[in-house]
Order: sequence, then C-alpha cells, then structure tokens
Amino acid sequence: MTVTVGQRAWHLPKALLARHSTFFAQLCRDPAQSAITLDDAVDAHAFANFADYIHSSIYTLNPHVAAFRSIRANTHAYLLGCRLGAQSYSDAALRKLHRLFEPLAKLGCSNARLSSIRAADVQVVWRATRPGDGLRCLFADAVASHWRQLDVVRVGADADGLETVSWREVYDMFGDLRERLVASLAWADGERGGLLGRVEGYLDRRGSGMGVLRRRQEGGRVMGGAQSGEGWDDEGIGRWRERVKNGRDGGDEESLRADVKDEWMVVDKDD
Repeated sequence: MTVTVGQRAWHLPKALLARHSTFFAQLCRDPAQSAITLDDAVDAHAFANFADYIHSSIYTLNPHVAAFRSIRANTHAYLLGCRLGAQSYSDAALRKLHRLFEPLAKLGCSNARLSSIRAADVQVVWRATRPGDGLRCLFADAVASHWRQLDVVRVGADADGLETVSWREVYDMFGDLRERLVASLAWADGERGGLLGRVEGYLDRRGSGMGVLRRRQEGGRVMGGAQSGEGWDDEGIGRWRERVKNGRDGGDEESLRADVKDEWMVVDKDD
C-alpha cells in the first residue's frame, strides 16, 4: 500500500501495516485499496519513524532531522499511534517520555528553569488530547514534579518572551492543568518528585496519572486545599502574586512555605 504524508510517500506491505495498526487493518480488508493520503495533521517525520517501527518492532526515533527535540518527537509518536490504532507504538512513546521526565522529578531540587518541558509542548498535548488521556496526565504530573511551589504560584513570572506561547497562557487556557498545579501545592519542594507516578498509571489512559496525589488526598482529609475548595485556589494564588508585585511581605520562598503550611493540612483518618 502507498501511504502519502505531505510531500513524502511510502510503499509498505499491507501485512505489516495491518499487524501494527487497527486503522490500516480496516483499510487492508478491501483488496482494491492500494493507496491512502493522510491529512496534514500527521507529521511526516513521525510517520517515517512509524514506518521504521513496523519493520523492526523496535521503537527508535530518528534524531537527524531539523530542530529535533526528543519530547516533541515522542509526543508526535504517541499521538500518531493513537490515531492509527497502534497501541504498542503509542505505549512505547509514552514509556520513553516517562523516562525522559523521571530523572529531574527524582532530583529533589528541581525547578521550572531546569525542566525541558516547554509551554508549547503542553499546548500541543492539550490541543490533541481529551481530559483523562494518559499523555495529558503524564505531562501535568511531570510539570508539577519538576516545579517548586514557588514556580506554581509565580507561573509565567519569568517568561523570556522567546517562546511561541507562555506558561501563563497555557495555565489560563487549560483548566485541568491549572487544577493539577494548584492541587500540587499540597506537596513540599522536597517531596514533589512523588507527583510523578509509575508509568503503568498513565498507560491505562483512564486519567489515573495523578494517582499519587489522589492517594494522598484519599488517605486523609485535605483541609484548605483542592478537595475542600478553599486555600490555594486561583484566588489565593492571585493574592500571593499581588503581594509579590507590590513588594509586600510574601515575595520569597520562606513566606510561601509558611503560607502553604498554614493553608494546607493533611489530617489522618484516624485523628
């Protein structure tokens, strides 16, 4: 079968396409179907990687392309796998992204500046997925685990103006991202790595990526936080930003930690 993506075309065995993709398996049932042109939403480089994968069953991406970034390339691979019904391919891409995000989450002293996740990466993911999708949950948890509490409260404050979209813009645009970042304020800086769950929690694509935070909330009554609707909501964060802007008390990390300690309290069920 001839598969055309943009200006490129691949001549691929139907048997291989049908084995790795439910989308192509459906097409291949028609003996007269010998060619298809995929729409412009499909990235040609991403499909080239998929074509290599179906021949070898080994997940690797070609880094020798202009402006290659592993995060964006693996994101495109995941999205293509979902589009084509290529479960093993999209799972491999998600596993790779988790491996990319995990080291900084485990570092224990990470911050937004160290994270390789860009606001534009988040924008691509949110525009292409639905709430609860494993990729979306993974990115939300990875951002939360890489950022300090101060980074969450001051989101967008250190924008350099060079990116196509700012963190403040994606924070305002995507409500579920905003909710997860606000909820993550229950975690102190030294333990924020725990916000990134096990990769299996994202592979089921049922929105269980925030399992670590959910388990913490279910293990006790979270007072003054996302579960009770008080404390560090958008209004609370807005008040703290205003204090920073006006130069009043609260513009440093110690003040933030004190505020978080006062407004977030986890009470054990047995208490």
